[in-house]
Amino acid sequence: MQWSGASCDWAGEHAQRPVVRRVGGRLGIREGTVKLHVTNLLAKFGAPNRTLAAVLAVSKGLVRLGG
Repeated sequence: MQWSGASCDWAGEHAQRPVVRRVGGRLGIREGTVKLHVTNLLAKFGAPNRTLAAVLAVSKGLVRLGG
């Protein structure tokens, strides 16, 4: 099955929304602010998506997983 660019954008936006809402609630900031921070982090890492940015952050020792 092939998806158009618009379909991928729509799916990505809807898949991301609960995460953005949760992070915003946890940090006490609005969804738009969370999205702005994510955009800035993606640019800093040169990553096309949040998954790769997270992998890079872990590999560089910027964040630790677990405990």
